[in-house]
Amino acid sequence: MKRKQAVGIIILSGFLLGGAWACGSAEEKGQVSAENSTDAQEDAGIGWLDLENYKERMSEKRVPISDAREGYAEEEQQIRNTEYENISFSNAEFEIFPECEEVSLLWQQTLVMTPQESWNYIEKQLEEIGKLDQVDMEKEVRVVTPELEWDDTKDAPYCYPALAEHMDDITDAGGAYVDVKDCYVMAAGRLADGKITAYLGADEHAEKEVYYDSYAKDVETSGSLSELGDRSWPLISGEITVRQGADLVMDYFDGSGLTQPAEGVSLEVANVEVFHLKEVFGYYYQLRRIYNGLPVAFSKDASYQPLDTSYLAMEDCKDVFVADDTGVCAFSGTSERDTLTELYTDEKILGAADAAELLSGKLASGVRMDVENVSLVYEPLVEISEDADMALFPCWRFAGENLVKDEELMVCVDAFTGDIYCYSVPEWQQHD
Repeated sequence: MKRKQAVGIIILSGFLLGGAWACGSAEEKGQVSAENSTDAQEDAGIGWLDLENYKERMSEKRVPISDAREGYAEEEQQIRNTEYENISFSNAEFEIFPECEEVSLLWQQTLVMTPQESWNYIEKQLEEIGKLDQVDMEKEVRVVTPELEWDDTKDAPYCYPALAEHMDDITDAGGAYVDVKDCYVMAAGRLADGKITAYLGADEHAEKEVYYDSYAKDVETSGSLSELGDRSWPLISGEITVRQGADLVMDYFDGSGLTQPAEGVSLEVANVEVFHLKEVFGYYYQLRRIYNGLPVAFSKDASYQPLDTSYLAMEDCKDVFVADDTGVCAFSGTSERDTLTELYTDEKILGAADAAELLSGKLASGVRMDVENVSLVYEPLVEISEDADMALFPCWRFAGENLVKDEELMVCVDAFTGDIYCYSVPEWQQHD
């Protein structure tokens, strides 16, 4: 299986009518962009998002979420029976309508950790995996931060300054980490306990364990938790079912103070893969966040490189690995600890049929979209700048294929405004 490495957000003149990033021209509706910044949003501390402009564009076709949920099955059938000029829903899977009573425009801010908080987190994690006595924290805890210079004459991790020597010199030490052969721990939320490296007899640091492509390329099978949950494979030690492994994962992230999700956030297993580890196997769980009942869009790659725009789609991508019957041995990716702030909340949204009609009306004549999946989710977008904070928009997400160019295509219709956000996967990056 070939994994996509980068996805570009496409300027809509190529895929949609109107030539603007959000549906309608900038003059008609305005764009969610830095150019439209207002004093009000600056006072609110929300960076690049033009909140007042966004609220002015609320669609008049919105209905109560309870009505959208009640009529969802009927609207699904209506969509399937409608002959759209440029969209086919004949192969589409409609995800279950989420259990939410209201949805929000959210602002996400990366967790800031003081040097002492980072030190304590790393120390506690080392203790939890039984490696505290094997690591000289004074030497091994290094920190990556723009607040300090680093020595490019040395190899990582020793090119970066030791955190112990700068406890009073920096404000954010979320980039503090330990990377040795026995283990890898980053304060911002990555961990590898070294079991896979030891089992494989690899002469390298444990950091590679947190990355999917390091050892999970040879996939035995993949699917949802409901599909694979009752099956089991031999692990490095012991044998547990995929569901038992998932239970250990959820206990780890919901029960530990080290990994406690932010307020309103819970986690769910979105995808499962079973991969080969020499003579045995490992389980890979992809987790995504749910905020007050509405899930966040997810993919196998968290960051999508842009083509012609300053925006980046940053869908949830939290990789968690179980290689024996004791539970989590490595994880990385989207942080469940990042704060989500509600900028606007409402009980009304566009229904699925109205979203599909909007999409069809905006797709350019050269696009023929075969929709494979329809879901109501939060779609995370960020402007590429020094400010890495992002906005999560409630959207109807249509995922499928552009048959004209044989490329994967994702189009999101904002459930509040009807704005359309579109990105595609170049052919060379698509799955086999």
